[in-house]
Amino acid sequence: MTSSLRELRLGGHDLPELPACIRHLRGLTHLSLAGWFGLKALPVWLAELPLQILDIVNSGVESLSMFHANTTLRCVVAFYSPLALEWDDYWEEMFSEESIDVVERELVPLSTAQPQIRFQLLNEEARPTPSDCTFPEWDGWWHAGFRTADGGLDLQAANQSKLLSLQEDSSEDS
Repeated sequence: MTSSLRELRLGGHDLPELPACIRHLRGLTHLSLAGWFGLKALPVWLAELPLQILDIVNSGVESLSMFHANTTLRCVVAFYSPLALEWDDYWEEMFSEESIDVVERELVPLSTAQPQIRFQLLNEEARPTPSDCTFPEWDGWWHAGFRTADGGLDLQAANQSKLLSLQEDSSEDS
């Protein structure tokens, strides 16, 4: 009976860990932990499930390292979590160095090991629009092999490029 459950939404809890009984849901393909602020770490056994979608929006999840050998996961929705990108300055469209470091430390190795996974790192309001973005074709979904028309999305380089552009604009205004 437990193997027939495909989708489970457990958001809004403040428990420090995922209940172990979930381990027996062998047919689970979509797990939503949205709003589970107290959840900082996922159990290693979670990667044994045939998950395709993992929603950790508004959670405290800090690592997805257990998924390095998982071949079923396709989509991780992670905005408003410690793994998401955050604007350092929303109006200037620059990502915080800390959030770029987290993506590079936690998500690049996972995305490289499992290139089929796509990560939603920006919420809808924060996603750049084509008219005002350094990388207009980016809609907030990311993976390590993502490439824009100009050859790539290096978050550090995008920040530096935006900073130089702002400095040039300000010197022209002077």
